[in-house]
Amino acid sequence: MIVQLRDLADAYDNDELLQAELMKFTCTRNPDVEYFLHQKALIFEKTHKSRTYIAVNETSLTSESSELDIIGYFALSLKHLNLDDTISKTKQKELHGLFVPYGNVVVGYLIGQLAKNDTHKATIGPQLLNAALDILRDQVQRVIGGRFVLIECAQHEKLLHFYQQNGFKILQIDTADDMAQLVHRL
Repeated sequence: MIVQLRDLADAYDNDELLQAELMKFTCTRNPDVEYFLHQKALIFEKTHKSRTYIAVNETSLTSESSELDIIGYFALSLKHLNLDDTISKTKQKELHGLFVPYGNVVVGYLIGQLAKNDTHKATIGPQLLNAALDILRDQVQRVIGGRFVLIECAQHEKLLHFYQQNGFKILQIDTADDMAQLVHRL
């Protein structure tokens, strides 16, 4: 079951109890996603910087205990993207829409975090990614528009292959941090 962090915050008596549950999440392969959930997710939620969605075992929500069985999570936000000068006018037009405005900046949706809890063995990456895309398509794009989703990830073959298998295409490499920037048209 996918639950928005904001709804979990409303359900808990105080942030400290919820924060303690979030601290149980582990992702040894990517300490950045672990750090985000531990230290930033609640703050970003309250300041409307992003929205975090938690995949939880449904029985942990219905039990008398306040313990969450977190399977994984993802975070969504807006992102402006500086297009490299090597991006073709055709590709720029596809990202912008009908025309290419002055400058190389486009705005899209960012799936900023996507991670599975180390305590769960099942492969859930495709389900988490599809849940994120469904929310963006069915709820966000329907209400306010938008043309594409962006993923920024390390240039690891398995990661790139995973996103490409799920409809993302490499757009460019960010020279500032050497991250691959992949896009998916909504």
